[in-house]
Amino acid sequence: MVTYILLGIVGIALLYGIVIYNGLVNLKHNVSKSWSNIDVLLRQRHEELPKLVETCKQYMQFERDALERVMAARSGAQVARENGDVVGVGKSEGMMRAALGSIQATVEAYPELKANQSIQTLLSRVTALENAISDRREFYNESVNLNNVRIEQFPDVVVARLLGVDRFLEADGSLNLNQLLVFCAIFGFGGSFISLAMSKWIALKTTGAQVIEQPRNSMEMWLMNTVRRQAQAAGIGMPDVAVYDAPEPNAFATGANKNKALVAVSTGLLRNMTQDEVEAVLGHEVAHVANGDMVTLTLIQGVLNTFVMFLSRVIGHVLDRAVFKTERGYGPGYFISVLVLQIVFGILASAVVAWFSRQREFRADAGGAHLAGRRKMIAALERLKGAHGQSTLPEQMAAFGISGGVRKLFSTHPPLEERIAALQQAETAAGLRR
Repeated sequence: MVTYILLGIVGIALLYGIVIYNGLVNLKHNVSKSWSNIDVLLRQRHEELPKLVETCKQYMQFERDALERVMAARSGAQVARENGDVVGVGKSEGMMRAALGSIQATVEAYPELKANQSIQTLLSRVTALENAISDRREFYNESVNLNNVRIEQFPDVVVARLLGVDRFLEADGSLNLNQLLVFCAIFGFGGSFISLAMSKWIALKTTGAQVIEQPRNSMEMWLMNTVRRQAQAAGIGMPDVAVYDAPEPNAFATGANKNKALVAVSTGLLRNMTQDEVEAVLGHEVAHVANGDMVTLTLIQGVLNTFVMFLSRVIGHVLDRAVFKTERGYGPGYFISVLVLQIVFGILASAVVAWFSRQREFRADAGGAHLAGRRKMIAALERLKGAHGQSTLPEQMAAFGISGGVRKLFSTHPPLEERIAALQQAETAAGLRR
């Protein structure tokens, strides 16, 4: 009951975090969208200014200073916009508005300028654009203020810092690859190591396995003595030994520390296998622990998680810019691309992890053969061939069980025929060497 409550709390916390993250991303997207609307108008106004200045030069011989200030402010705003310097754009735009005000006042003071249709048309266009910019500037300021307030509130500030909202985009719209890689590594390895650290507790709770504290019968005594002898031979600390209720013959090993690991066997294994075969299975699991397979696969999973997150975001950014033509912030194309790419890369990563797991199984079989005897190991695998039924092991434990799934590409275990053949080949090779 306590386990379900804890899982429920974790699930609600994750869901709440996702909702907050999506809200923060939407706010940031609104900021980018509102700035893009302003930027379009700024570009249009900047295109009109050279026309206005050239026309005014013909009549305003004594107002060169105002005209030069307009062009200088235009140039400064353009440079600031290209660099993503919003503050710089604001300063240059303020200077430009002041200079334009001087030009408009001069036009009103000279009857020939006031009567010039070209100048009046250009001024009307610039004024209309200025009014539109002012309206949209209010929306931009509201979006920025709302975004700034949200990312300073608890718990939004925690989610913003952890999930890197607006952390990876540079001023010019490019990705900060170093920060992105660090972020992906933290979450890629973090989840894997948390799972590893909790693996023993999760295994006991999900399988209902009971650790043998004090042997209650001869079978439990024999299990403890066999694992102790094999652990000593493998050079590791004595693992906890547990038994869980399951009809199929199976076993697993887990734990973050090879000297404080867990080896568990099913009741089906004890009922359906001989003592020699059980000894070989125990040797296989002890070999997993001695080989450090749990840590190795965790590191592999962490690396793959990191690159799945990293590559999906880099490619998503490129597609968002190149295909969806997003110029600022993140567009919908980015989020769609990242979602699809994470699924695709995640599937490929699962295949890679499964391949590494299969290689570790061959090593664990060899280790079990060394600890218990090759003939016993082969006999145990032969017995498993005749066992039918769906595995009841949780997915996170299955990789370190004695038997696995049937889909070869994504299976954590090689086919039993291949494992038996590998042991027989090793036996033949050993005989030839003698």
